[in-house]
Amino acid sequence: MPSPSAIPAVALWSFTRLLASPQTAASVLRWTSAWRGITLNHPTPARIAVFKVATRNLANSIQVPYDRIMSIVADVTQRGAHSLASSAQDQFGRATQAGGAQQPQGRR
Repeated sequence: MPSPSAIPAVALWSFTRLLASPQTAASVLRWTSAWRGITLNHPTPARIAVFKVATRNLANSIQVPYDRIMSIVADVTQRGAHSLASSAQDQFGRATQAGGAQQPQGRR
């Protein structure tokens, strides 16, 4: 587990990595819109299907397993939105240890 002072740096790196390319930025936008569709409105079967497709596309774009993203979503919806940061940090640490996410390696 990273030190508490390293958590904001990891979060910032992760966020900038997501928005660095048009493909991942578009996936994040579609996923966010789908998430808002099921959380702010009544979750109809169509909205749930759109959310699952957007989640699968996001998972493929950021190279994180679909099940891992869905487990974070399930955890957040059960415990509340305030736990999103800690859940994401925990999952990121597990993905890094399992080789699912890459650490920054400077400019390419």
